[in-house]
Amino acid sequence: MKAMEGSAKHFLESLLTSDIQKTARPTQIQRVHCPTCGSYAERHHEANAIRTECSHCDYLMTICAQTGRVIEAYSPSFSPATLAAAAIAA
Repeated sequence: MKAMEGSAKHFLESLLTSDIQKTARPTQIQRVHCPTCGSYAERHHEANAIRTECSHCDYLMTICAQTGRVIEAYSPSFSPATLAAAAIAA
């Protein structure tokens, strides 16, 4: 009985990993300009998300590839104090 359980487990594991390998798409990387600092950034097109990140200014934006909604965003140069100071100066 234990031999059958082992072979069934091995069969299920191979079935699951083969499905993952068939559906897994390689990430496409696109070189774009950062919207905050203008230097080169990377845009990663993944299966369900598009992630743009800049190593120069630490910008990050992750959006849903299907709906376009923001999943995660981080930009240290756009703090509320910075935006308020820019609005007053303008």
